[in-house]
Amino acid sequence: MIGNGDVACLDSLEKMWATGCAAVMIARAGVGQPWLIKRLTAQVNQKVFITPSLQEIGTVFIAHVLRLKDLVEDERSAILQARKFAKYYARPLATRAEFSMAINECESLRNLEKLTFHYFKDSG
Repeated sequence: MIGNGDVACLDSLEKMWATGCAAVMIARAGVGQPWLIKRLTAQVNQKVFITPSLQEIGTVFIAHVLRLKDLVEDERSAILQARKFAKYYARPLATRAEFSMAINECESLRNLEKLTFHYFKDSG
């Protein structure tokens, strides 16, 4: 049996395994953090996992949107889709609501990249 649903952290993963599942699927929790499976694997194996920096997260978001543009072959459609998942990448931002609003008004990939680099710059 494969378990699915609300697996987003080590605690929820362990609770899912406690039901007797042979495997677990990661779904929505992985949106905006494609490194989640690596993080959970590291935690299960008591290894260190270094969460990507804000700048790295922003770079992953842009790469996601650019791949999406290649898939749908249309910049406008890619931007519309990016608006839906930008909030997930923005989880670690103190200014996530502001970033999401700015992305919702974005009309070009060039502007999306500029906004992302602006909001996802590392501090310090």
